[in-house]
Amino acid sequence: RWGVPCLHPDDTQVVTPRSIRSNIRTPMPMKTCLLASLLLLSSAALASAPALTTVEGNCQVADPSPQKDTASWAGPCVDGYAHGSGILEWHVGGKLFARYEGEMRRGERQGQGYVKLANGTEYEGGFSANKYHGKGVRVSIDGHYEGDWKDGKRDGAGKMKYVLGGSYEGEWQNDVFHGKGEAVYAGYLPWAERLFS
Repeated sequence: RWGVPCLHPDDTQVVTPRSIRSNIRTPMPMKTCLLASLLLLSSAALASAPALTTVEGNCQVADPSPQKDTASWAGPCVDGYAHGSGILEWHVGGKLFARYEGEMRRGERQGQGYVKLANGTEYEGGFSANKYHGKGVRVSIDGHYEGDWKDGKRDGAGKMKYVLGGSYEGEWQNDVFHGKGEAVYAGYLPWAERLFS
């Protein structure tokens, strides 16, 4: 965490996180400190804001991959954003790239939905801020996963069955095996429950 060392209004006490207190030599006056803090916060908010694309009817949708050519939204538009249940399609070079059917909130996939990509990947389950989140099932070129998701990655309890054989059932963290789980490798007997890290 970044902190901005500031003078307390009575100009005698430095107000800053303990972890950086020992590194402070010259605290800033309170007005300068507030301005610096606001600039840091606003730049962080801008960096995390999704890119928006305007579709027919002046309705905006978040664009997770801005290289897509066009988008269409068949659903309600509230305060200028796709909001509620509907169908969102992305096209690249005139061909369908992705189709989403489900809930939108202020232009982002949020709530329950189903998405199918041009490469054959399908996902059905929870979304938050345009990413897989909560319980969901994904079928892709590498296999079938059913379980927990967090910020677009497998995280929590889940089962993965691989196309080339083998499977894993257990705990995941940040898209990799982590914690207790059982792995079965193609052509081998299952491993007894073991810890992965």
